[in-house]
Amino acid sequence: MCIGRENMKIIGSTILIIIGFMATIMLLTRSPALMLLLLIIGAILLKLMKPSLKGYLGEWYVNYKLKRLGDMYTVFHDLYVPTINGKTTQVDHIVTSPFGIYVIETKNYSGWIYGKEYQKYWTQVLYKRKERLYNPIRQNYGHVRAVTKFLQLNEGKLHSIIVFSTKAKLKVKGHFTSAHVTTIPKLMKVIKSFDHYIISDYELKKINKTLENLKIKGKKERYFIKKNHRKEVRRKRKFS
Repeated sequence: MCIGRENMKIIGSTILIIIGFMATIMLLTRSPALMLLLLIIGAILLKLMKPSLKGYLGEWYVNYKLKRLGDMYTVFHDLYVPTINGKTTQVDHIVTSPFGIYVIETKNYSGWIYGKEYQKYWTQVLYKRKERLYNPIRQNYGHVRAVTKFLQLNEGKLHSIIVFSTKAKLKVKGHFTSAHVTTIPKLMKVIKSFDHYIISDYELKKINKTLENLKIKGKKERYFIKKNHRKEVRRKRKFS
């Protein structure tokens, strides 16, 4: 899931405020007990923010990689693509090129990741603890379908990519036919592996213009779109 620029700014600002506050208090007081208490509070706050911080770092790394693709590629981040039922689906990254449209889902998991292409759920193993996670291939296929219908393209022109953080060890079984599952350092190689021209210049310009219109222009618009999207996600989880 993509964090988004606004949330990235909030996370960064919050961390700076915490560090600044703690540093100020430590300079104003020399009480060992108070300093220890502040350190404990700071550690707790950072632990609570760790998932968001990990997500931010993962998103930053993927963004950094995608920006280095070159002039033949156009990169879009954190788009809310309309679906046929009048709702939206959040897509982490969409990259357009003459070689196809890449729909990329980022996963900031750690540990061993087990799963097969058509299983409904995969398994994350971290320090002997097992967690069930929804098959990201199935999740991203929903994004691919939404993008296909929205852009009115043949599905064969889209490439589904699932990219895990460097802390994940992929133990997935078999050769996947419906998606590429990889890690961030190998992302560029996966994208560059497609080198056949399948989209014309005219069609590519039309696609980029259509996706450009999905960019959220203001904070108010972003707030309402995200609010409605989260509401729909909670509704789906309730009945799944």
